[in-house]
Amino acid sequence: MKNYLRAICMAFLLLCWMQSCTSDSESDLIPDEPITGEFVSFEADIEPIINTACMPCHGNPTTNGAPQSLTNLDEVRLSVLDRDLIGRINNEAAPMPVSGLLPVATRELIQQWVDDGFRE
Repeated sequence: MKNYLRAICMAFLLLCWMQSCTSDSESDLIPDEPITGEFVSFEADIEPIINTACMPCHGNPTTNGAPQSLTNLDEVRLSVLDRDLIGRINNEAAPMPVSGLLPVATRELIQQWVDDGFRE
């Protein structure tokens, strides 16, 4: 009798464990974020680039005819959304910064930040 009860308990525990690994919908199986958990953030990744490459002209106040300031997250985000910042940093004919295109890896990092949703 003891072995019978033990077998039923084990079967019940196995069934509970297997049920906990199921999903009610396919969307539950797709992670909201990449598995790596590595995101590009403004503070850690983008702000240092902006400070080095853009601040000489896009500070506050702006200099050298720069049309807007890029001194904080909101200004940079608006520049991406309303002033084609991504297009400007990738424009070989009229590069930003004017000293020349940023390295490809740097431009890809900025694009990844945009794709990740402008994380702070």
